[in-house]
This record gives sequence, structure tokens and C-alpha cells, in this order.
Amino acid sequence: LIVILTAIALFWSPVSSSEGTIWLATDPWAPYFAPELKNGGYLAEIVEVAFQRAGYQCVIEYMQWKRALELSRNGKYHGLLGAFYSEERAESFEYSDPVGESRMVFFSRAGAGIQYDTLVDLEPYKIGYVHGYHYTNEFESAHYLTKVKSYNTEHNVMLLLNGRLDLIVGSDKVVVEHLKKNFPDHIGALEIVGPPLTIHKLYVPISKEIINHKVIVDRFNRGLEDIHRDGTIMQIMRKHGHR
Repeated sequence: LIVILTAIALFWSPVSSSEGTIWLATDPWAPYFAPELKNGGYLAEIVEVAFQRAGYQCVIEYMQWKRALELSRNGKYHGLLGAFYSEERAESFEYSDPVGESRMVFFSRAGAGIQYDTLVDLEPYKIGYVHGYHYTNEFESAHYLTKVKSYNTEHNVMLLLNGRLDLIVGSDKVVVEHLKKNFPDHIGALEIVGPPLTIHKLYVPISKEIINHKVIVDRFNRGLEDIHRDGTIMQIMRKHGHR
């Protein structure tokens, strides 16, 4: 019995459980998407509606990002929600058209006096990042930086507030949302340092292990174009308080 249950756990995937349903994996990333948000958040709703227009039902499951990436890469899920583009990932995933964007910035404690023009200026500091996220090739190859691995943004925010990190790198909207939700007494305790590291487009990459991955992406892109054209996206954004 143990052997059978172990085999099921290893080989079962939601992809094989029903037809006409797209299963996406991701980690909570409010205000873009999270299970506690209204309709899952504005980006989740946009993606779900675009898939509906394409003739699919979309189901989003939340887990640590590294696990979501690996399970999707292996075809256990159809794909990812809200992923950045990287050449390495593009070897395993067929990327959709962009569904949004995110400004990646450095945060310090307010009044810390940290400034930077280039990454070399940040060499003296401990910088928190989320394992499995793609930032920029320059940041990831900057071995002269002291980079501290974490598994989610909330943990990084806590470490920064506690003085165990000097900086964290993350989406400006996501870090602010974590402050509001989890550390309301510390609103204003963090500040953005310097210019954005980068501005990432957000995508729905579909695993190339899925036999009809190109068809799924093509149909999703047509659905996305449709809701752009008829104003549905703007209606969703306004409903969630975004423009």
C-alpha cells in the first residue's frame, strides 16, 4: 500500500485529471494574485477570463515558487502564472503574450542612507532575494554581492525590518502589499533605493512537456487580445482598484 501511494504521489498530476482545464501553479504575489484576494487578484482574473474566452477553464494552485517552477517545467501543471522571462526558462516553456508588468526595486530601512548607481555600489550590503525568481542576468552573475536566499517576499520583509538584511530586492507593489497586510505598524519603515533594477513583463508560460502547448498559448493569446479589445481588462483593473 505504501508503495502504491508513493507512486501516486510521484506520478499523479492535475494535468491528467480533466480535459478542457488549464492548471497553473504559482506562489501568492499580492496584489497581482493570491488566494485571499477578491477573485484571486486582478492578474489572476485577467488570466482566467482570457482562458475562458479561449474555451478553457483555468485553475490556479499556490505553493512555493521553486516548487511551482519545477512541477510546471516537468509537465505536472500546464504552466505558471505571472512568471518573468528568462532565456533559461524559455528552453522549457512556451511564453504567452505579456499579461502585466512589475517594477523590481531595492528596499532599505527608511533613513539608512543607502544609494546606488550601479550594482557594484551595493557590495558592502547583505541583500535578500527569493530563490527561483529571475531578476536580471547582471544581478544573478554578480558574485561580488552578498546575496541571502529566502523562499518568499514576506520573509525578506521581516528580515529587513529586523535589521538582519540591509536590502531586499522585489516588486515595489508586492513589498508594499506585504507591509500593509503583515506589518501594518511599520508602514513607512522601508524606502526604495535608487532606480529600478529592472521592469519585468509578466507572462503565462506553458510547459513544453504538454503535448499541445503551442495550441494552448495561441488560443490564450487570442483570448487575451479579445479582452483587451473589448475593454474587459480595464473593467477588471478598475474593479480591483487599479488602472
